[in-house]
Amino acid sequence: MLGSRRGWWEVLKYIGHECRLAWFNFPVGLVLASLILTTALEDWWIDFHDVGGGRALTDLLNAVLGPVLAMVLCVPPVGNLLVGASLFKSYTFAYPGFVGFILAAVLHPFTLRFYSQMYGPGHARRMAAVLYGAAVLSGLVVTGFFALFGFRPGHVPLFRELVDTIMMWMPFAM
Repeated sequence: MLGSRRGWWEVLKYIGHECRLAWFNFPVGLVLASLILTTALEDWWIDFHDVGGGRALTDLLNAVLGPVLAMVLCVPPVGNLLVGASLFKSYTFAYPGFVGFILAAVLHPFTLRFYSQMYGPGHARRMAAVLYGAAVLSGLVVTGFFALFGFRPGHVPLFRELVDTIMMWMPFAM
């Protein structure tokens, strides 16, 4: 395909089509992210970061709710990055919820409608369940990996502590 002028033209048309779709969602994601960061300062804002005592139950709750919220606030691909970062930075979600939210960007109605038209509604439901499960498990696996090093992933101020802990485990770093 890339060996001809027509093939390159098709690739450029596809990239242009994808950019038009992505840039439509960018302003929507920017507005949603701004609203989240602004309203997260209010007392009524739900903070899933501390629900469940801050340990395994919190991680499980966040990993399950992150992908659900990504499907509700459907602004992939660029908008989900902005909204996900604002949910994490506003202490709304813990790390597993953030990871699940970002990975569930593929679960939006257009993708599910495409799967349904191509392969049938049963296959689309199974594919949605697999992608949702992968987003949930990825959030939990990443957190579990950090737990192996004795570290609970948090927000940016704890990043230095994570790097120090990982470097102490590496024999060649000493």
